[in-house]
Amino acid sequence: MSKGAKEDGKYLWTFVDENDMIFWSRDSDSVYMGDPGEFMPPDFIGKRNNILKSNCAFNPFRKSGIVAGGISTKGKNYYQSIGRHEYFSVIIVAGGALGLSDGKNKLTLKAADMALVPPEAACDFRVKSAPAPILWFNLGKKWIPFLGRNADIRISRCKNFDFLLSLSEAYISELFSKNPDMPILSGCSNLIIRALRRELKECERAQAEFKKLEARISAIERGGGGKIAAAELAKKLGMPLSKLNGYALRTRNMTFPKIVHKRQMEIAAEMLSAGKASCAEAGERLGFSSQFAFSRSFKAYYGIPPSACLGAVKKPVARARNNGASPAGSAANQESLKPANPARRNRAAAKRL
Repeated sequence: MSKGAKEDGKYLWTFVDENDMIFWSRDSDSVYMGDPGEFMPPDFIGKRNNILKSNCAFNPFRKSGIVAGGISTKGKNYYQSIGRHEYFSVIIVAGGALGLSDGKNKLTLKAADMALVPPEAACDFRVKSAPAPILWFNLGKKWIPFLGRNADIRISRCKNFDFLLSLSEAYISELFSKNPDMPILSGCSNLIIRALRRELKECERAQAEFKKLEARISAIERGGGGKIAAAELAKKLGMPLSKLNGYALRTRNMTFPKIVHKRQMEIAAEMLSAGKASCAEAGERLGFSSQFAFSRSFKAYYGIPPSACLGAVKKPVARARNNGASPAGSAANQESLKPANPARRNRAAAKRL
């Protein structure tokens, strides 16, 4: 939550002062699937939102447990803090990009990505690429038997995104028409609920797949995951390569081959600087076809040849001890070894994997 913001327990929103909500930027707007007075203070209607007053006396969504919903356009600098509440938040991105963080993980959501934030979770999300239109729903207690009490934020691709968005637009159009037709509203709301349930069930299945993938990526980052090509891992996990790389991009901001290559180069630098391997031995252990291929990849990544790192830690430490001083040079040498130009590094990763 932003500094200076306060929680108003009567509503679902947080405010900085009487005129501004902490997450609204001036070029953002929203149209709601229902009377916004149900979940927004009447004094705020029309100040930061493109809010229309519905001519319908009955909200068809109430019986389904949907507390609120709408189609919103998030502008530049938009920020929202979702605290712990008694409802699930469903966020489906229609364009642009949103950055989502729960304090431990940072994810990037792009078009057709869907996030399910359970009541126990708290997170922040902000616009990374504007405008960022989204379709969103807040689901009440009636959805707990269907969604369970998993406290983790779940991410998946919304397979029927276009269908769900079209239904929502049709529902809103009828809701705010001069004479809303209840059979049309009821029909649209029932279809939206069924489509939403289907997407959330798919989200649950995707979560199980991603747990296995996350375990493999984490093992690689720790140095114990071995060397494996992205296509090979995707085949083992039974998922499309695009899905594997999509998860890697959302969670690490890089594709799976780049994650593997990054860890390879880090291990190589550790082995060489500690004097545990020669250039040829390091390249062989990491699976490079030749010492030349390893040297070329290493230089493209760090900007210096691997031979320049041989014993870079061991020798300064030995000299320091012989002189009776602390081995401060070791940290200095390690700190100086940083990846070179990203474009060159990425080309090397592509050639290697």
